[in-house]
Amino acid sequence: MATAIAQDRSRLDESTSAPLLSVAPMMEWTDVYYRNLARLLSRRTWLYTEMIVDKTLIYKEKEGKSLDRYLHFPEPQHPVVLQLGGNSPPQLEAAVKLALSYEYDEINLNCGCPSPRVSGKGCFGAALMKDPPSVRAIVEGMSRSSPVPVTIKCRLGVDDNDTYPELVEFVRQTSENLPIDHFIMHARKAFLQGLSPAQNRDVPPLKYDWVFKLSEDFPHLKFSLNGGVKTLDEAKDLLERRGERGGRIHGVMIGRAAYKTPWHTLADADRAIFGEAENPCTSRRQLLRDYCELCDSQLERQSKSWSCEPKQVVRKMAKPLLGLFYAEPGTNKWKRTIEEMLHKGSPASVTEVVERSMEHIPAEILDASPQAKYVTRTETDSEGNRKRVFSVVD
Repeated sequence: MATAIAQDRSRLDESTSAPLLSVAPMMEWTDVYYRNLARLLSRRTWLYTEMIVDKTLIYKEKEGKSLDRYLHFPEPQHPVVLQLGGNSPPQLEAAVKLALSYEYDEINLNCGCPSPRVSGKGCFGAALMKDPPSVRAIVEGMSRSSPVPVTIKCRLGVDDNDTYPELVEFVRQTSENLPIDHFIMHARKAFLQGLSPAQNRDVPPLKYDWVFKLSEDFPHLKFSLNGGVKTLDEAKDLLERRGERGGRIHGVMIGRAAYKTPWHTLADADRAIFGEAENPCTSRRQLLRDYCELCDSQLERQSKSWSCEPKQVVRKMAKPLLGLFYAEPGTNKWKRTIEEMLHKGSPASVTEVVERSMEHIPAEILDASPQAKYVTRTETDSEGNRKRVFSVVD
């Protein structure tokens, strides 16, 4: 049975529940460990799980195995959205039921992944956009068993099904007379053949105007925009933009940038996007201290969940830290030290990994605020040697 937390949406106040900014579901990236880091950076940004295939949960449950490995997350991580993948209405509804006790804030159906394993052999993900009636049956069943909102993440089209009228029809068929009121739109089409997943993220042109048109053609629905957004400034501009008929989007979803450069992408989100007076994390020194404490406190539980030694979990926990000092002094040594410790050593804790790696990062970088600006200049010493000097300006 779902608990009161899952059943009662008032657990998130109105301002917090607005998904103005979210981090996209990304396979092998947005796991529970990355989400722990992201939540320390921003209390307000919505976080998505990796896509979890419905059959995985069903088979593991039939085998009598705990689903914690796939579904558990700490209470402070809310708001979190569970993204499910599949194409069978009964199986996806069953997967929703299995996830109820984990108290996710929303459930999302993946209708946008173009991976051959997903849209090819699996016949789900972006391939579902070719069959709106099936998507309707799926989300109808998911909504029937879910006490929290069910949403759809999709593309603007697939292969030759790529006209705006076809997109309008997809939205209409999958939402009309159903409790589906939020679509997360990756603002480009997908090619199911001929392009790799990586190329599908970059080659098809972005069409932001289509997402704004949807908000005007379906004023009773909410639309969030995903694709090509890398900075908070870009997200803010999109949230403030108006369509030709005055339409506005309801949220912006950031993908790879939020993982590869987490500090630069998320550390100022609560202030810049959500209007908070201050951000929860004042510096990367504080962030690392809090993250290490959180990870080390979870080591035993996670080791049992994964049926592995703690050092293997330490590797998973330390992985999201690699891009924390992107393009800053010491970043190469920071990453190299972490990778050497994870692959050649046997660290007993995340704290051990971080303390040794932090030695390569200047104090002014560790203590810089989320709003800090950086200045680089070239100086020549007394012997005529030129060197770059990096300084922080708050």
